[in-house]
Amino acid sequence: MKVLFTNLPLSGHWHPLVPFARALEGAGHEVAFATAPNFCATVSANGFRCFPAGADETDEEHRARMESVAHLDGAFERPAAMWTRYFAGLWAERTLPDLLAVAREWRPDVLVRDMVEFAGCVAADGLGIPHAAVQVAAYRPALHTAIAPNLDRLRAAAGLPPAPPIETLHRYLLLCPLPASLHEPSNPLPPTAHHVRHVSFNASAHERLPDWVEQLPPGVPTVYSTLGTVHNSQTHIMQAILDGLRSEPINLIVTTGRNVDPAAFGEQPDNVHVERYIPQSLLLPHCDLVVIH
Repeated sequence: MKVLFTNLPLSGHWHPLVPFARALEGAGHEVAFATAPNFCATVSANGFRCFPAGADETDEEHRARMESVAHLDGAFERPAAMWTRYFAGLWAERTLPDLLAVAREWRPDVLVRDMVEFAGCVAADGLGIPHAAVQVAAYRPALHTAIAPNLDRLRAAAGLPPAPPIETLHRYLLLCPLPASLHEPSNPLPPTAHHVRHVSFNASAHERLPDWVEQLPPGVPTVYSTLGTVHNSQTHIMQAILDGLRSEPINLIVTTGRNVDPAAFGEQPDNVHVERYIPQSLLLPHCDLVVIH
């Protein structure tokens, strides 16, 4: 069987797909990815075939996007803007033509997407193949309603009639790599949801556990702080965490993300370590407390 994976070009959207792709390869199936051109280098470096699909976001577009949502309420307004303007908007519109062309040429038997990569399910429906989604964010039906017009436009571009999101997004399978107890009860999952054991993958580059972690002073609590790979652009929050914790009797580890230079935070005392990125699956066993966004 040939399986095509699609994802937004962001670590938090690609990492959750990798354990499924490797499991399929281990079972003898052929696997490939389709994502934005620049992100294909990361995918290929981890041993997967990758087809460029869509367009890379320019630095100017990235700045404009961050500025356009910065003032919005984070509870609903900001996610709704991201879903409507980008996930099911500009990014999906750019990706869909390439994805249809790739799928027609490579002829996958099934498509697996990160749950907010919306060109994938439209392309699969257009080609008449089943599709599955991997949960990478909270399941929020209100956002599905918000993107209904976008999905109908995408479907029209693929020669498909309009259809309600509830009938199309997770028609076949939604894979949930987390315990059912972590879901919000007021947002019931679709009947196609299937819970699976979480398998960590977060070492997509060459980072390993630094030697100094094993040499941290014994008997002193170790606190780790991260804002992830998206909200790390809010460096003033990282600075506040450093200012508030560096003088406490702890080992403090802060990761800034691959795109933020640790040197920007200046010299630190001996009990503070600021790094770009450390795979959490390797670091967390050494920690007593984690401070996250």
